Amino acid sequence: MKPNFFSQLILSTCVSILVAFVFHKWLLEVDHIGFLLVSIGFFTLLAVVVHQLAFQATKSNNKYTFSRLTMGVTFFKMLLVVLLVAIYRLKFSTDNIDFIWPFLLIYLIFTVLETRFLLKLAKV
Repeated sequence: MKPNFFSQLILSTCVSILVAFVFHKWLLEVDHIGFLLVSIGFFTLLAVVVHQLAFQATKSNNKYTFSRLTMGVTFFKMLLVVLLVAIYRLKFSTDNIDFIWPFLLIYLIFTVLETRFLLKLAKV
């Protein structure tokens, strides 16, 4: 992992935790902090895995490996995000869906991070 990626990952994680606690403390009526923290952990782990896979893909002899990886990761991430929200909603049978707003903001933070480092790696 490059130090630049690692520092951006730490910054994204800290900003996401701040977002989660701001929503928890002042904006959400129901307690969803556990779900938000699990989501942050999921996105952090996924970012590290994707970065490692993308870095290896740039060294591949097949020029399409990186493109296939990014398309696969995008599909896989979207599928897992939908599953994460659906499982949380079913398991806790909550009618209150206010947790979606901070979740989407956290998703956006990590998507921006992922897009930035994938674009940098694509130029290698």
